[in-house]
Amino acid sequence: MSWMPEQRAAILRSQSPEQMHLGNVRWGFDGNLTHFSDAAIDPASLKNVYVVIEPFKPEWLAAHSFLYFEFSRPVLSSDGRSDHGLCVSVEAFLKPGQEFGLISGLMKTFGIVYQVSSWSDVVRKTCRLLRHKLIRYQLYLSEAQKQSLLKFSLDEALRPRDGEYYNTLNNSCFTNVVRQVNSVLPRRQRMAEWAVPRFFHSPFTALPNCAELLLDRHHLLTMSPPVLTQPEPPAPQASHSSLGLVLAGLSTQPFWEQGMAAVGLLTGVLSVDAANEAAVILGGLAGLEVGRTLSDLVVSRTHTIFEPCDQYLD
Repeated sequence: MSWMPEQRAAILRSQSPEQMHLGNVRWGFDGNLTHFSDAAIDPASLKNVYVVIEPFKPEWLAAHSFLYFEFSRPVLSSDGRSDHGLCVSVEAFLKPGQEFGLISGLMKTFGIVYQVSSWSDVVRKTCRLLRHKLIRYQLYLSEAQKQSLLKFSLDEALRPRDGEYYNTLNNSCFTNVVRQVNSVLPRRQRMAEWAVPRFFHSPFTALPNCAELLLDRHHLLTMSPPVLTQPEPPAPQASHSSLGLVLAGLSTQPFWEQGMAAVGLLTGVLSVDAANEAAVILGGLAGLEVGRTLSDLVVSRTHTIFEPCDQYLD
C-alpha cells in the first residue's frame, strides 16, 4: 500500500526498562523531503504531558488534537538530532492524492496511523508550513500516571492498524486522545466516551474544540495557563482583547470564583418553575456547575500565554 510520504507508522527497534528505541519517527521537513529517523526515549526523564489542539478552518468546528510528551532530558536520534518533546498524533492515513475531509472521514475513506514526531517537527509543519496555531494544555497527572500514559500511547502507536479506519466521530484524533488519557485514570474520573455505548460517541469526546471544557470538568488541567504557539507571519497573530484584559484583571480578585458560582446558581434557580421544589434544586445545582466551569474557562482564556514558534525552529 502506498501512503503519503510524510506519514509512517512507528516501529520498535529495541526496548529495555531504561530506554525505548523507535524507528520511523518524523523529525522535520527540508523542502519537499520529510526526514525520518530513530528516537531513543528515556521514560524516566518524562516531565509533563499536554493535550495540544490545532484549530483549522472553520475554527469554530474543526481542529486536530494530539498528545505531547515533554522530557527533562532530550530525546536523541542516531544521526545527531535532539528534541525535548515527542508527539503522538492519531491521523487519517492518506494515500497520495487524497485530502482529508470531516465528511469523508465518516465513510471508511481513510486508514489510520499513530504518527510519532518530535515537537519541533510538529511546530514546523503546523506553524510554518500550514500557518496554524497550536494550543497546549498541561495535564494534571501523577508521575505514575504520566509514565503509564507514555507507555500506553507508544504501545498503541506500535500496534498494527491493518483494516482499521479513521472515523470523524468515533475513531478520530480526539476520541483516541480521550481513550488514552482515560487509560490511566480511576474509573470515577474517566471521561464518558459514548453517549450510546458502541453506537454514538459523546460529542464532548468527539470534538477537539471541547477539549478544554471536558478536561476542566474532569479536573485534568493544572493551574498553568494554556500556551498558544503562534503561526509564522503573515498569518494573524493572536493577542488578548481589551475585554479579555479587563476579565483577566477581574478573574484574579478573591471574589471571582465565588461570584461566578453565585451568578450561576441564581440563574439556574430563576430559569425554572419556582413552585417546583425539585426543579429549583436541580436548576440551582446545574447553574452552580455552569458558573464554576465558566469561571475556570475565563481564567484560562484570559491568561493564555502567547509564544513565537521560531524558538523551536532552526
